[in-house]
Amino acid sequence: MRRAWNEWDITGTNSPAVSFDPSNGSTGSKDSTHNHGSRRSGAMEHAAHFEDRSGDLRAGTVSGYRRSVEHHMPPGGFRALACWALETHQPQHHAFTQLLGINQLVTMTTTLLGPLARTPEQWVRLSRLAAIMNAWQVHEVFSDNLAMGLGFPPEFDDDPEAARRRLLHAFDREIHRTLESRAEGSRPAPGDLSRVFAGGDADISIFEQSLASGALEGLARQFVAQHPSHPLPEIDHDVSSILVANVLSCAEVVDAVEHPALAEMISSWLCRRYASVDVLLRGRPLELSALLEHGTRTILVVPTLGYYAGGLVDSERLTAALDAGLLPEALRLSALLLRLLNDLGTTLLTSSSQRTRARCRELASTLLARRGEVPCIADALLYVRDDAATRLLKDARFREFNVALHGLSHREVDPVVVEELTARIEHCAAVYREQSHALSTALEQLTRCLGDPRCSLMLRSFVEFHEVMYRCAYDSSAGDYAI
Repeated sequence: MRRAWNEWDITGTNSPAVSFDPSNGSTGSKDSTHNHGSRRSGAMEHAAHFEDRSGDLRAGTVSGYRRSVEHHMPPGGFRALACWALETHQPQHHAFTQLLGINQLVTMTTTLLGPLARTPEQWVRLSRLAAIMNAWQVHEVFSDNLAMGLGFPPEFDDDPEAARRRLLHAFDREIHRTLESRAEGSRPAPGDLSRVFAGGDADISIFEQSLASGALEGLARQFVAQHPSHPLPEIDHDVSSILVANVLSCAEVVDAVEHPALAEMISSWLCRRYASVDVLLRGRPLELSALLEHGTRTILVVPTLGYYAGGLVDSERLTAALDAGLLPEALRLSALLLRLLNDLGTTLLTSSSQRTRARCRELASTLLARRGEVPCIADALLYVRDDAATRLLKDARFREFNVALHGLSHREVDPVVVEELTARIEHCAAVYREQSHALSTALEQLTRCLGDPRCSLMLRSFVEFHEVMYRCAYDSSAGDYAI
């Protein structure tokens, strides 16, 4: 699951608009010119309010990430680089937070949560929770990037790919073990985790696995020029330190959830998440139903939005929604839709069944035309020119997990394989249409149970945000943002 937060446009062009009720800024006058001026004034006030909240959350996220680095990351090259670049007086500060994805993540989080906070006190509570979650997700981006290129079965790995796969298996085991042991009050020390990962990252480059490798390496070279005691290779190959911080920050997210049953739900889902990642890394053939189940678990929708639900709803109503299974089901459906959007894109999923079938015929024709010319389906997909297939092309190019491509992308172009691929696409589109309706029903039930529409609005807005994003080409500034 690749997340190009550093490529997301935060200038406002592609940022989702936060809704504003013009009546709130109107004096009630019937004069249209006056009303227009009131609306514009109100919109400006709203934008300023958004900037204030975004600024607060950015400061909290930077502080939270730095605290996570200092408390959870073992001493080493990357920790030294991060602490240096995060100093606000450093000219590299903004560039580094951009590379980490902090600036874009803050914009996304403020857009999602800002309208849901009814009072300044509620925003303070939500922003404190968001700072902890965002700090962990910065670490998680690095871990996710390690999986880029591992979408083929393990027998196709070269030596660096095999090393990354082994390290990710070890990481999945340790984070699963840490989450399970937190219930007993135990927590591994950073040094203990370092020893587990020791030596596994010797041939892995942080720079090469970054989505902005040149910029990150350039910033590291500036640091080394001022701090020669930390040579460049020490920074570039300090992958294990980031994984240690990821494990411990993940546990800290669960610790921040005050409602015991919600904390247990999030912890259990995260355990299943990393178990599913481990299954997919093994590259064995799976039925589409199993791929959809594992894919729904591996995307971080349920733990992220479930975590924020705890900051929106009072404990008694939250207990009722959990006991009735309404919140877990709404979260699961949202995660399934996000997985499908991430892997197939909005156009393929939301077109009519007839149009999707026609696109699949066109796709099959393009792929079969390359039969004998290219070694595999993934390479043949690079010749597809239909923008509707942009998410398939992205995962084919970067060799990442995709529910439609898993177990097929490495195979030779053959009519049987192509037919299996197009059948998966059509089935996924049917699932998306069906489960979109199911989500609407689930959100109505959740709102009635909670007596508060904000959790439902959060989930609906999150899905709709990504529907807009995933209509765009994956290599555009707006086309690749996902949890």
